Amino acid sequence: MARSFTLKELTAATQNFKDANMIGEGGFGNVYKGRLECGTVVAVKQLNLEGLQGHQEFVVESRPYLKDPKRFIEMVDPLLEGRYSAKSVQHAIVVTAMCLQEQANNRPSIVDIVSALEYLQGSEKKKATSRQL
Repeated sequence: MARSFTLKELTAATQNFKDANMIGEGGFGNVYKGRLECGTVVAVKQLNLEGLQGHQEFVVESRPYLKDPKRFIEMVDPLLEGRYSAKSVQHAIVVTAMCLQEQANNRPSIVDIVSALEYLQGSEKKKATSRQL
């Protein structure tokens, strides 16, 4: 069964993606040998942000996460540390996707982005306050 790891876990396993641990490279990026805390030896791919092939491979390998909105949380939440609801995370992902449109005139303005993110932050603060009461 596949398991997801946080960036922190992968960084520790590869000793901060140390050059001595690099075992290969390709269109996707570099591949590092690492050892998880439990002792399991793993290969970790690090995306090359400048390579087109890497983006295509990333999309193919990410597809199971991208097809199931519940799995977005698994992919994103390690960075958010459970501070946002699933609905808010999905909303933030939608805003992010709009920002990545190829045509500039299809992207939201910075004012719209800030407004959307401020709304998310405000709604989460309201939920936290009501939970404390």
